[in-house]
Amino acid sequence: MKWHFQIKTRRHLLLLEVLIACLLVAIVAIPLLSPLVWMAHKQQQLSRNNALNHWVHLFYAEMLEKLYRNVVPWEDLMKETPTSINNKKLEALGFSGSYCFSILYQKPKEKESLLHFYLLRFSLSFDDLNQGETTPMKYSYDLFVKNEQNSE
Repeated sequence: MKWHFQIKTRRHLLLLEVLIACLLVAIVAIPLLSPLVWMAHKQQQLSRNNALNHWVHLFYAEMLEKLYRNVVPWEDLMKETPTSINNKKLEALGFSGSYCFSILYQKPKEKESLLHFYLLRFSLSFDDLNQGETTPMKYSYDLFVKNEQNSE
């Protein structure tokens, strides 16, 4: 009786074949994952902009309250130069900003009158500290202000 043993030789994967398989998987995965990365980046930008919008509205309400209570000196309203905003929450969001009051309209025009009405523009400008050279985000609000000068 003849015994015929057939020895099966098993071919092992070569390292080169494994690397080529990984490369093919990566080539297929990159186009599938890049939109997800782009959407996550845009979502983060939108979240930061929404947080800034919320902060701006709170700052505007705070400034209105200060104007109503006459805490803001009249000279600060008339100087029309930008004033920087120093706020920890604003810096935590990654923005730096400034605000400015400017006179749009004044009635009466003459300075001798004791009662003046002003239409002021409250302008806010914010620079993104993370983006570098971009156009600043601007907000503006129009305010109606009455100034009574005391005759002494």
